[in-house]
Amino acid sequence: MNRRQQSNTDRDQLPVSRKGSVNISEQIPLDDQLDGGVSGLAVYADPDRELAYFYLPLAVVPQQQSDGKPMVNLFAFDDGGYFHFNAQWRSSDEQLVALRGHLAAILELEQPDLLQLAFAPVSHVQLKLFLSQDESEPVLLGSSSSTGAPPYSSLFNLKLDKPQFERVKQMLTGKTGLISIQLESSWAELLEVRGQLQGGLSMQRVSDIDLADKAALRAFLLDKIDAGELSLQIEADLAPDSHEYKLLIENVINQAIDVLQTMRLDADPGQRVFTLSVEYLNRMPLQRPVSIVTDLADWFVSPEN
Repeated sequence: MNRRQQSNTDRDQLPVSRKGSVNISEQIPLDDQLDGGVSGLAVYADPDRELAYFYLPLAVVPQQQSDGKPMVNLFAFDDGGYFHFNAQWRSSDEQLVALRGHLAAILELEQPDLLQLAFAPVSHVQLKLFLSQDESEPVLLGSSSSTGAPPYSSLFNLKLDKPQFERVKQMLTGKTGLISIQLESSWAELLEVRGQLQGGLSMQRVSDIDLADKAALRAFLLDKIDAGELSLQIEADLAPDSHEYKLLIENVINQAIDVLQTMRLDADPGQRVFTLSVEYLNRMPLQRPVSIVTDLADWFVSPEN
């Protein structure tokens, strides 16, 4: 069985599709963009709409006051304190303006407003707050599930002991490596997949099988693939041991079964070999994991703050 994957290695040039859309998803997969993206946003083209793009922010940000400063509350008590804040997964207006300009420049688009930008479809957004320790594993201070639609927001109201309180105080001064927030989610992708099965089959051998018996036809085809008499090729960005990859193979096999069940064995009495050739093309929905870690000290070292 042959499995082929298509990939692009020249990441300096973003491809333009025939529709005029920049398919950044093909050139730079989303999970590879999580180191920087475009103006802090990962971006990929909507395969179904012209000049439409999905984006994901690459950092968690705080709810802000009217002056742009983080809205964070730390209350001290004798035995520690309380840490209260609202973490958000959202884009800023400035980021979207920069992204729109970036795409318009690549497309040589005179009217950037024609571009349609939307938050990527994601699900199961959860945020976890960790406190680092000198030699030990980070301690989970708390977790919170986010609201169900963008901008995603999670409220944290944590009780801290004295050592934890002191580390949060240090973090508020901009000291890095103390407190981090990890976002976990998944984004929906429609993956274009292709499977092809072809080769010659003995008409006599096929005629010995009950064509109404799908299980027998399936076993027959798998035997011919294993024997090398039929060539099965899969083109998809999927792991061979994944459920989706196995499902794609099943779809190709089922399509071949449909062809065999509709063939006429008596169409040409002199024909000894039947050439089987099926091609399966589809878009397969996938959930890709997203994990983004933000040091909370970054909220307090920005020039805006």
